Amino acid sequence: MKTQLLVVAAALVVAGQATAAENPKRNALTFRPTPHAGDVFGVHAATAPKAGQVTGGAWFTFNDKPLKVSDVASGAEVRLVARQIVAEAYAAVGLFDQLSLGFNLPVFLSSSGSPLPAELQLQQVEGSSLGDARVSLRYVLQDGKGQGLGLALAEDVGLPTATAAHFSGDDGVTSETRVVADMPLGPLQVAVNLGFAARKAVTVLGRATGNQWILGASGSLN
Repeated sequence: MKTQLLVVAAALVVAGQATAAENPKRNALTFRPTPHAGDVFGVHAATAPKAGQVTGGAWFTFNDKPLKVSDVASGAEVRLVARQIVAEAYAAVGLFDQLSLGFNLPVFLSSSGSPLPAELQLQQVEGSSLGDARVSLRYVLQDGKGQGLGLALAEDVGLPTATAAHFSGDDGVTSETRVVADMPLGPLQVAVNLGFAARKAVTVLGRATGNQWILGASGSLN
C-alpha cells in the first residue's frame, strides 16, 4: 500500500511539472510596423531623413487568431493565441542625411488563448506582457525624392525583451535584412522590399518555424 502511494505521488509530481512547462519562444506578432519617416505600415521606403529629424507615434492593433496550429498527433486545431490587443510605440531620428535610426517597443495589453489539455505540456496564454523590442537602421543609397528610383538598405534587429511566455517574443536575437526600392507609378509612390529574416528555429506542436524570406510592397498617394 505504501509503495502504491509513493508511485501515485511521484506521478502527480511529474504531471505537475509537465503542465508547468514554459511555452516555446515563438513570436506570434505578425504586424510589425517600421519606424522611419516615409514608411507605410511594415514596408520600408527609400526616403532620406534630414539630420536631427525626429518622428514617432504609436500603433494600436487587434489580432484575431494570430497563432493557431494543427496538432501533428491528433490533427485538432489548437488556438495557442486566440486574441491580442497590442500597443506599439515607435520613434526614429535622422543621424545624418542618409542614415536613420529607429526603435519599436510592442506592449501586449491583453493576450488570450484557448484552454489547453495537460498532455500538450503548454501553458494557456492569458494576461499582458512586454514584447521584443526592435532596433532599425536604414541607409538610403539614392533618394528618388518622389520623382525617380530610390534605393536603400535596412536592418532590423529584434531583442529578446519579452517578459512572459505568451508567444510574444523570439528565442534570442533576430535579424531582418532588406533591400528597398521605391519609385513613382502614376499617382502612387510604390515601394518594394526584398529580404531575409534570420531567427532560431522553434518547434511548437510538431510545427517548426525559423528563417524566412521577406517580400513586401506598398503604395501611397504622391
